[in-house]
Amino acid sequence: MTRVRAGPYHQECEEFEQPMTTECFQTVLAASDEERRDLFAGAADIEHRHNAPIQKALPNEASDYEWKRETGEVQSYQHTHAGSWLHIDPQGQFYDRQAKPIIRETALEQAGQAPAHSRATTHKRSLSVATTITTRVSASSLDKVLSNCTSAS
Repeated sequence: MTRVRAGPYHQECEEFEQPMTTECFQTVLAASDEERRDLFAGAADIEHRHNAPIQKALPNEASDYEWKRETGEVQSYQHTHAGSWLHIDPQGQFYDRQAKPIIRETALEQAGQAPAHSRATTHKRSLSVATTITTRVSASSLDKVLSNCTSAS
């Protein structure tokens, strides 16, 4: 199934990571120690700004997503395997593709990622069904054995 990418968070754009140009590299080399510290501190601030929302909202699943772009304060992440998207602001608010606020569970469902409690519920249901089937098969098998024993005597 191909998803149509529409809305403010799915506009075509250039890749953000580009190789460092010779001119940029020479600028870094020519910079004083203080200027270099400022450059790296700025890079760390940007890295934090990009990754803090998903770390806060999905601490256990954050490593499954890669930061892709920033639209205002909203950071957009793409799932590394599924290719689905999440859009989160610094306060942990999720957004849909049309930039409308949505709850966490809805965002995860739209991204094709079942929330953890849904997975647990599904697992419980599976165990319950398996137990019921096993019980029915065992009871059915026991009935057959008993009927064979009674008919043989």
